[in-house]
Order: sequence, then C-alpha cells, then structure tokens
Amino acid sequence: MTTKNNQMPNHEERIAMAQNFASIILKTTALSSGYIDIETTQFLSGYSREGAKQGLSRLSRQGYMNEFKVPNMTGQMINIYGLTREGWDFAEVERANWTKQRYRANTRNHEMTILKLAHQIGADEFIRAKNIGGKHLKSGGYSGGRYPDLLSRCDEAVEVELTIKSSKRYYGILHNYHLNKTKSVWYTPETIAHRLSRIFAEICEIKCFEKPQIFSFGDSYDATQVKYLSRTDEVKTFQSIEQLRDIEDLKTLLSLYEVDFQLDGFQYKPNPSFKSKKGLVLDLGNGFSIIAELKNESSKEITKLRWQSKHPATLFQTEA
Repeated sequence: MTTKNNQMPNHEERIAMAQNFASIILKTTALSSGYIDIETTQFLSGYSREGAKQGLSRLSRQGYMNEFKVPNMTGQMINIYGLTREGWDFAEVERANWTKQRYRANTRNHEMTILKLAHQIGADEFIRAKNIGGKHLKSGGYSGGRYPDLLSRCDEAVEVELTIKSSKRYYGILHNYHLNKTKSVWYTPETIAHRLSRIFAEICEIKCFEKPQIFSFGDSYDATQVKYLSRTDEVKTFQSIEQLRDIEDLKTLLSLYEVDFQLDGFQYKPNPSFKSKKGLVLDLGNGFSIIAELKNESSKEITKLRWQSKHPATLFQTEA
C-alpha cells in the first residue's frame, strides 16, 4: 500500500485507495452469495493478508459488512464478511436473503471461485443470477427452473463447475437452457475441462443442442477456451491411466499405440482384489492384461483400472 516512490500515500491517496477497495469488494461480493473471505479479498484487491483484513474491518465499521466466525472444511474457525443492507445498496444490487445460518463450509470454495473468476474476467461483465425456466409463484419465488452461478450482461447463463456430475444431471441443465433459448458458458479447472467437453459433446450431438462454450482456468484464474475434441484427439492428451473413463477410451488408447487387442466378447469376471467384486479381465495377448473395475456387470463405465503386468514402455508418451 505504498506509492511508486516507496513513500507512504498521502491523505487523498489513502481515501482513493479505500474507495477503490470498497467498490471492488462490495460490488464483486454482491454477484454471488453475498459474503467473502480474507483469502478471496487478497486476490481481488492485491493487498497482503493483513491489508485485506484491515480493509474488510474498515468496511465493517462503516456499516457495509458484518464480520462472522465460521468453520472451514477441517473445522478451523475463519473470518467471513457478509454484506449488510447498506452494502447491497452500495453495490446497487437487489438484496439477497443470505445470512450466517445459510453458510455451508462445503460450498465456500465454489462461491469464492465464482468471485475470483468474475473479478479476473471483469466483474462489470456479470450480473447476479436469476431463475431460468422456473414458474413464478405468487409468493415471489420460483418453482423449478435453474439459477446459474452468474448471468452475463448479454443474458448468458454462467456456470462454474469444479467437479464432474453425471451425464443425466448435465442433460437436465442443458435441456432447461435449450428450452428457454438461453446460451450457457462454463468455467472449469484445467484438470477436468476436456472430460466436461466430452460429456457435453455427446449430449449435444444426440439431442441436437447447441454446444456451450467451455473455458478452463488454473491457479491464476485466467480463462482459456476449450476446444471440443474427438475421442482420439482427447485420448492423445491423457498422461495417466486414471484419465481413462470407459472401454472406448481404452480401445482408442491401445489403437494409438498399435497394441494388438480384442476387447469385445470378454467374460465378466469378479476379481477378489476389488471390494465391489466387479471386475473385467482383458487379456491383450502381448504379455500383459488389464483388470477393469466396472459399476456393474452390464456397465461399460470404468471406475478403476490397473495393469496385470508391465504395460508397453511407449504408453502415455506424448509423441506416439
């Protein structure tokens, strides 16, 4: 919090810095659930942890925020800061009904990621989410429909996806947006971005939906658009056996490395090393075999995969 000449800011500069801090923190916090933690405040403001905490305490003294002690996922007590009525008014956003009682430790990471992404992309590009596709009730609420994580200024639904859900869940979400003629944009970590694109591609190709845009992000929260890849091109990007999701992925991988294989028609054999007793032994006929744990006897979805003996040395090399 110093000037370029490493001198302490003067009175006017401190006022300007405080006003800028308030504008960034209050307006960005209002985009999601209405609260923020210290670590996220550091990211948004560029301040040190102590500077961020002092800034939040100042907003509390000014009546824009309330300070709360809540547990994190490990039970450790942390500070969060929720918007007051004056805070919502400053942000010029319709007040949400969030209170401390609505705080959930297991959703904090998701809610703070929304704020970080919104800030990094440009908080002015977004507005607070509204219900899409629900039936408006006389009480003022909605029945059905979906609240995205954010809305863009051009009414696109913005979703922040940190973990992979089932294809059935995604079909329901995409179907709702399709029926309501709403485009959606998805932000997801780099580690699962291509997997999400594969699920979306399969749903949209079968149901004739428009494929939503997908952006991946890393620790800096800079967003990079994800291209929809064919299964072959996607499997080429895999670096470990854990990334294989089904029998078709396995077939594609082995064909890329010219391994002689025949995976069709193998008998389902429960393997005692699997607690679920659901395993498929695939003899590849070249000195090694693969054991795949499946969801059930009729399923082709792999839940665990391991080699019976050594796999080819070329497997998972990037240039094949």
